[in-house]
Amino acid sequence: MKKTIFSVLTLIALVSMFLVSSCDKFMKVVTVRTLVSTDLSYTSVKLKGEVVSTGGSGEVSERGFYYGTTKNLNNRNAIVVECGPGKKGEFEASITGLLPNMKYYYKAYAKNDEDLDVGELMEFTTFKIDLVTKTEQPTIVSPENITLNGSYINPSRLNIDKVGFEYCANANYIDSDLTFAGSNESPFSKTVQLEDNKTYYYRAFVQMADTTMGILYGETVIFHIGEDNGPTVSTDDATDVDATTAKVFGTISSNYPGEVPEKGFYYGINPDLSNSTRLECGGGKGIYYTRLSNLTPNTTYYYKAYGKYNNGVNSGTNFGEIKSFTTAAAK
Repeated sequence: MKKTIFSVLTLIALVSMFLVSSCDKFMKVVTVRTLVSTDLSYTSVKLKGEVVSTGGSGEVSERGFYYGTTKNLNNRNAIVVECGPGKKGEFEASITGLLPNMKYYYKAYAKNDEDLDVGELMEFTTFKIDLVTKTEQPTIVSPENITLNGSYINPSRLNIDKVGFEYCANANYIDSDLTFAGSNESPFSKTVQLEDNKTYYYRAFVQMADTTMGILYGETVIFHIGEDNGPTVSTDDATDVDATTAKVFGTISSNYPGEVPEKGFYYGINPDLSNSTRLECGGGKGIYYTRLSNLTPNTTYYYKAYGKYNNGVNSGTNFGEIKSFTTAAAK
């Protein structure tokens, strides 16, 4: 009997230890809160968070923030700002380079080796600057000398420190060059010497005298120095051909760096496409198609794809080869 009581008490003690251990393990989780941001300006803000619990250890291995212009923030689609390891308490990060008059979303996070916690989503909107910067099309001076052009609209007559251009050979402006115009008046320009047979990306900027307003950029303009034959255009086989309709396909090479503002097809019953009909299919690159309708049964039609291109300096139209299909006989 005593042995049985001892066994029961031992079992109860083991179960209690397990429950206490499990409960203690469950309670030791990292907890973080997102706090209200401070020091908001035209292009900067200070994000704030608080580590409420370190998960039982002395500190978390990493703290930081996710932020961006979309509500669905995670470490794949947001900008991640790491604040390093830290103990329980508040932490912050100063963010610069934001766009004026833009709504941003953010949330704090904290983690250790086994646990990650993310705080609630919060938002802020940067101050509006009543000034618009525009990047204009460049001008050819000589085969390797290009004049970059820009302008701005400044109805509130805000004080401007400098105006100029940022340019480089990649769309991300990595290792870019800066050049300043000789005058701060709008429009403004600057002639630069660039390498031949190369594609460039550039944007105008206005640097404000009030440093809290930062630098206001115009949109990116792409241009090519040297000979440019435009994108490759191919005419692809027609499908779904019946008595009165057919689907025709074309392809604009997607690796062309310039713009393709218009693409489409010419089609008709003459092999050389004289007196043909043109159908526009919008702009852009890649594979595209359209359905031809109101065709004549038992008739051979000829067609070819086309694409208009513009790299900022040169423009033109390229064509694919002429192909044909024959509609089915009327039923």
